[in-house]
Order: sequence, then C-alpha cells, then structure tokens
Amino acid sequence: MPDRPQDQRTDLPSFDVLLDGSPLAEQYPVLSIVVSSQINKLPTARLTLSDGDVSKNEFPLSSSNLVIPGVKIEIKAGYHDDNVSIFKGVIVNHRLTVKGANQSMLRLEAKPEYHSLAIGRKNALFEDVTDSDVMDEILSKSAGDHGVEATELTHPFMVQNQVTDWHFVLNRAAVNSQLVMPQLDGVNIGVPVIDDSATYELEYGSTVLDFDLAIESRFQLGGALAKRWSHVDQEVTEAEGDLPGTAANGNLKSADLTTADDPVLMNHAAEDDAELQTWADSLLLHSELSRIQGNISGPGYAGVFPGKTISLAGVNDRFNGTAFVSGVRHELSEGNWVTDFQVGLDSQFLHDMLGDTAGRGATGGHQSQVMPGISNLYTGKVMSLEDDDGEDRVQVHVPGLHPDSSGTWCRRMAPDAGDGRGLVFRPEIDDEVVVGFIHGDPRYGIMLGMVHSSALPSPIEAADDNHIKGFVSRSEMKLTFDDENSIVTLETPAGHTLTLDDDEGAVSIKDSNDNKLVMDKDGIVLESAGDFSVTAQGNVTVEGTDVTLNAQGSFGAEAGSAAELKCSGQTTIEGAIVAIN
Repeated sequence: MPDRPQDQRTDLPSFDVLLDGSPLAEQYPVLSIVVSSQINKLPTARLTLSDGDVSKNEFPLSSSNLVIPGVKIEIKAGYHDDNVSIFKGVIVNHRLTVKGANQSMLRLEAKPEYHSLAIGRKNALFEDVTDSDVMDEILSKSAGDHGVEATELTHPFMVQNQVTDWHFVLNRAAVNSQLVMPQLDGVNIGVPVIDDSATYELEYGSTVLDFDLAIESRFQLGGALAKRWSHVDQEVTEAEGDLPGTAANGNLKSADLTTADDPVLMNHAAEDDAELQTWADSLLLHSELSRIQGNISGPGYAGVFPGKTISLAGVNDRFNGTAFVSGVRHELSEGNWVTDFQVGLDSQFLHDMLGDTAGRGATGGHQSQVMPGISNLYTGKVMSLEDDDGEDRVQVHVPGLHPDSSGTWCRRMAPDAGDGRGLVFRPEIDDEVVVGFIHGDPRYGIMLGMVHSSALPSPIEAADDNHIKGFVSRSEMKLTFDDENSIVTLETPAGHTLTLDDDEGAVSIKDSNDNKLVMDKDGIVLESAGDFSVTAQGNVTVEGTDVTLNAQGSFGAEAGSAAELKCSGQTTIEGAIVAIN
C-alpha cells in the first residue's frame, strides 16, 4: 500500500543543511530551499539565506569558507526534526544580492558531484560494447552510485563526437527506451516500469494542495516504423515499434487519442534491424509517457524520486490512477514544506525525437538520428586497407574525432563501382584523406578522397595554366596528359614509354633498351638497339612499292621445302662468285 500524507504528522516541517558534513549554524537564517530533480536532467538545489549587516558593511556567511563553490552540501527535510536527505551535491554558484537598505541575501546553487559530466564536449571511441557498457563506463567517472539496465545489442564500435558525457548518456538511453532517473546518490538508467505499485498516494479533497493536469493528444502514436538502407543487403529494411502497454493513469488511452499518421523514421546509418527496433520502441514509449502531463502538489514527502509512480485519486477518471513521476520539486519556506510532482514526460522530448525542432536536441544531436549527429568533414590518416568484414572499407585515424583511438572504418567513394567492376584506386597507408559521415552518424564514415599538402606534395607541380594532369603511382608509374600540346604519355619507372602526340601527329613506343617504334605522317620506323627477330606461327608477307633488304655483313635466305625467286621483268644476280647448285 502506498504512503499517504494523512498517515504522517505533517504539522511541523523541519530541515537541516549540512556543509562538508557539519550543520549550518543557526545564526545564518535560511529563507527558502528549493530542490528540483527531473528525468534526464541534473538535480539542482537553490538556497536563499539572510546575510549581511548594513551597519558594519559585513557579510559574514558570504565572507566565510563555509559556502564557497566546491563545498559539499546535503539537505534534509522532514517533520518534527525527523529529517531525511532530499539532496546531496556541491555548491556551484555563490551569489550575493542586495535590494534596498536592509535586504541582503546570499543565494547558493548546488548540483550533484557528477555535474561535471555535463561540462565540456568530448570525443571518444568505444569498441565491441553494448550501450549499457558505454553508459556504465562514462558514469563510473564521477556519478557515484549508479545503476544501468543491461542492453542487448553489441556495437562493433560506438563514437562519441563533440558532445558532453551527460548528453551522450542521455542519447544512448533514449534509443533503448530508457530514461536517466536521478536519485539521491547517483542515477538509475532503465526502461520505466509503470504498474499498480505506486509509492505515494495523493487524493484531491484531502491531501492535494493544487494540480494542473492535461491530456496531450498531438503526439499519441498508434505505431512507429523505422527504416534503414542496408548496404549489405542492398535494400531498405524496417522494424515496427511495439506498443508498451503500460498501466498509466486515466481512462483515455493512446489508441483513443491517436489522430496523426504513424511516423516513419528513416536512418541511412542504423547498424542493423535490432537498432531500428529499439529506436521505434523508444518512440512509442515516450509517446505513451507524454499522454498525461502536468503537476500535482501535496505536503512535503521525501520518498519519491523521478522514475517512480504515485497514485492519484479524486481528480476524476480522466486522470485517476498510477501516474509516472518525471520530476520532483521540494520547496521549504516560511515554515512550510510542499512537494510538487511532475507527471508524464514533456512533449518537447518527443518533438526532438521526431526531428520537429531546429538545431540540436536535448541529447546533443538531432533526435531523428540514433546518434548525436556530426555535420562537418574531417581529415584523417589511413591505417589499414584490409577489412576483415569484407565490406571494402579502409581504417582511418581521425584525430579530430578520437585522437587516441584505433580509427574508424570508412567505405570508399569511387567514380565507378559495381558488381565486379569499378575504378579502384585505394589510398596508401599514412595517406591523408577527407572523411564524411552517412546521415551524420559518426560510426559510418565515407572516405571522400585523398589530399596533398606540403608534407605530402603532389608529383605534378601546380601552375595557373594547368596544362599537365595525370596519375603517378607509388612506384612512379605515370599517366600524364599535356593539354597544351595534346600529348598523352604512359611511363614506367624503368623508362618504358608510350606517347600519343597529336601535335606531332605521332605515336611512339620506347623501352629502356633504346628500342623504339615511331608511327607518324612519314610512316613507321622500327629501331632495335640489338638483334631484331620476326617469328610467326603462320605466314609472313612483306609488300611494298620498293622493298630493300640491306645487310652490312652476310645475307641468307633458307626454305624448308621449296624456294622460288621470280620477277616479271629483268632479274639480276651479281657477286664475285655466283654458285648455283
């Protein structure tokens, strides 16, 4: 049975403020305390204290070291001095304000010690991990006691790009239908459980101080379909979200309120269908949790934290029942303690998930993506060309993303690519390349091309006339194009060349032994620096207007079966001695 305010002695609220473990002295009056804790947000405590003596021009508390930033603070609340903790953290802001002659106040703001997770954009690469592994590793840095519900999908690698640790955790939780639920000493991350086992009960007419509740129909979804392009299967694959079927309050369910068409989410970089499934499921869960939104307050109560449920009664059947608590706000002032419960998820989070808001969403990227997005191009160095997965990718170390990592596997962009055909010019190890990312997902890079620099100069010197273009391989095999003289040259490092010269009207072939063949307007010249042999499996025919065979030494002709020398005109055979056998 849930706790009820009427079962408690709530007539005499009390509180304690502990600074580095020691109680705040009574000489420093506390005017008000507000502690706020919400799903997916860092808890905050704000204290207003009276401080200052105008007659002495002194501010004793502000001047002391008791309340400077960095001091640990704990706030307890209860009744009749039976107080329990409602906040633990550190002071992060110390502000002194004066209004009028005698109204000087010291305002303190405190955050949990893990607030540093939300400061500073970071890059990191996680390999062979689940999302829960990633969240646990990040939270282990400073989040104290924390719990992360295990996720199933293992990612070959997960990239955190220019987003704070806190927002990256929010993103990984969101796509797994999980929420980040702040607790007193840390955070719990998991899929919210909404059943009939409420922690606390509020009833209008006896314990409800005020309420403002609403039914939100605009984002109640009957379903969600997530799609992706699979380069492995060369087709679009999809996953349909499963409705959560929670036992949330109210007598109008999501199916009763659905008016919009089911959204279709398209992501060209989702890892596989399992990731699509969790994405679509998450959207429907957030839709369900945003069906009833609002606030309801009652006498101060310390036993409920975000992620729990409370029972509402007497607020009519539209709202009665078990309500999901997404936020808790405690206010202590003027001898009163009021706790305000935020029920349901704010629609803004669903707006972000559907990509309906401009800019970067609450989790550090466009939530129409399954990852915080990346929009820039990056340069990197090639590390490996051998892709064990057979996807013809290259491994690129991108210092701007993850300076200490082993690199990102990127598919290659090519002028022509197809089944068993294409233009294949892979980069060399240590080449500098430019990388972009499919759908802005930092896990799925595309190598767009290679670049030269003073450190890696071009083999063809630049000139404004830009006559010479071409290709030079690692071993200095060359294919060059001279636009000024209309010459194409193919050359090997040993000196073998093929030249197509439109300017001279010639085609020439030359080898490293000074043998050459020239074809031009005057005919064909074939020169050998050594012997010259002609061998054919068939007939050899030499024909011309005049045919001259000239030997500097001896000349011989031999036939295996028959020989014939014939002329239709005069035939002359001369020699010092002519022997005919």
